[in-house]
Amino acid sequence: MATTTAQVGCEGQAQNTSRVQRMTNSSYLSYRCGVNTVNLSRLSVHSPKSSPVRPHLDTARSYASRSGNVEVQLRCYHLAAELARAERAYDLARSEAEAGIHLADTCGFGHYAIELRLALARAQLDAGDPKAALPRAREALDRSVHPECQYAWGEADALHLCGVAHARLGELDLARTRLTAAVAKREQLTHPGLAETRAELGRIGV
Repeated sequence: MATTTAQVGCEGQAQNTSRVQRMTNSSYLSYRCGVNTVNLSRLSVHSPKSSPVRPHLDTARSYASRSGNVEVQLRCYHLAAELARAERAYDLARSEAEAGIHLADTCGFGHYAIELRLALARAQLDAGDPKAALPRAREALDRSVHPECQYAWGEADALHLCGVAHARLGELDLARTRLTAAVAKREQLTHPGLAETRAELGRIGV
């Protein structure tokens, strides 16, 4: 049976697990170093007291370039998009997310295909372009709820972003529907963004 676009879902995660299992001890340690560098940098993106993020991003990208490790490359695209958005460099945020989406789709990394679409939608919303953000958020939602994926966190974030985009486009009934669903999903997950979704609902009179 042919693989559909939505079915790509989260299959890449299982494929990457197999790749990691085949690594030697030394290459695995290098891989974990690259991953951990990106993870620690992501924690620092929105913290004004943290150390500069870009040197860590550069280190991780250097490893990804040498090793050809696609997962670390995708983590770097995601971090770079978030960092550029935090710096209000929205064109750069969009280009980083779009490049990451292309790589994730090409290589079958469904989890990152979702996360990078969410990152792109956030950047487009922050840039004042809800019309562009809405289809990216919808794509992330469709992929997250696909039976072969069932990525609850992606679903919750995509519902929130869809709701925000609808609200900013003046489509208040659609915004209420999406944001109400996002609140329910985020409550189930004890999601840190729950208060943000409730605030968005409050802004449209719910």
